[in-house]
Amino acid sequence: MKNLKVIVCIIILFAGCKKKTEPSFYKISDEIKSYGDFKIGSYWIYKNDSLNIEDSIYVDNYTFRIDETIPNISTGRVESRYEVLSCECKNLQLTHNLNYDARGFDDYLTIIERDLTKNIMWNINFFNSNPTENIENIIVKNIDTITIFNTKYNNIIYQKTIVTTYDYHNGDGINTIHTKDTTEYWLAKNVGVIKRIVKNSYYREEWNLLRYNVVQ
Repeated sequence: MKNLKVIVCIIILFAGCKKKTEPSFYKISDEIKSYGDFKIGSYWIYKNDSLNIEDSIYVDNYTFRIDETIPNISTGRVESRYEVLSCECKNLQLTHNLNYDARGFDDYLTIIERDLTKNIMWNINFFNSNPTENIENIIVKNIDTITIFNTKYNNIIYQKTIVTTYDYHNGDGINTIHTKDTTEYWLAKNVGVIKRIVKNSYYREEWNLLRYNVVQ
């Protein structure tokens, strides 16, 4: 009987000392960070060839944090933790936003663009093998170098897509479909967007990078 009590105590002791399962942790890859991790102090000056004007975009807000997934709120058990990166950019005229967003859980980079003059927005996903439903006909190319206004850029991702744009100022919290646009982006490593073209049946706009300063 005495031995039985000892065995029970040992079982209880080992059960209490059983190692807890640590939540999964997902980091944003260094490759993705090199294309979309730009801190305050970063800016880009583009030539808007459609309007023949210069326009600047600068980082207005930067956040980097760890988020958690808790599938069952009643237990409060954390299933995973993941890095979240958000780089919010806007222009001096307050007519345009260009945001870089990445999550370690998904491990892809999203560029969210908002044209405040037309009240429309769209998302472009890079490094994503399973694109969202609002993106069609993806063409992706890796380009070693490209020269724009006598400046050579290396390690470029070129992506052409047809995206659904949304009206995000309809007042009821529901984003309604506005139109479908063809977008082309040239995204350079450690630089960001160096060229982009957006067009549809009645509209075309092209940016080309003139000069920039990035803080990573």
